[in-house]
Amino acid sequence: MKPDAIYSVVFPIREDDRGKIVAVNLSTKTRKIFAGMILGSGGRQDLADTSIHDCGCREFREELTRRYETYELEEVGVIVSHEPNGVSQIHYFLARGGEGPIRATKDKGMVKPTWYPPADIPYEKMPVHFPMLLDKFLKGLRVKGTIKIDPKRNILFDAKIRTSKRIQAPA
Repeated sequence: MKPDAIYSVVFPIREDDRGKIVAVNLSTKTRKIFAGMILGSGGRQDLADTSIHDCGCREFREELTRRYETYELEEVGVIVSHEPNGVSQIHYFLARGGEGPIRATKDKGMVKPTWYPPADIPYEKMPVHFPMLLDKFLKGLRVKGTIKIDPKRNILFDAKIRTSKRIQAPA
């Protein structure tokens, strides 16, 4: 089934010298779906985006940082989300490396970008399906699957998720 919309979600990360993830940057969404919840930056793929990777870069730049080109985006998941209003395909990325601070850009719907160690992530403040996905990404796994969700009521009805090991890009 062809999705009605395609989205990207980007989670900036910090790693130690051995490549272990020591922090993830999450922000509070201020408008549209999931307003008031904590998540990564992202949004719908535009016609001007030449790929879903370009969409992730654009959304990251628009919402969180002007120095996005110093980050390396790695796609770590694809989820097909069946919702009351249609079907969405969501591509998840980790953004590693990078220079300069991460700050919310004015009027783009994200505020309070905060670095969280994995043990301190406020999963209870995230959309209902994010904790199971982010936990797997932070453990070095790729994710593919489908979910059935009502995002307006933040209810997850069903999830079929497959994981595989991620191949770490050389530093």
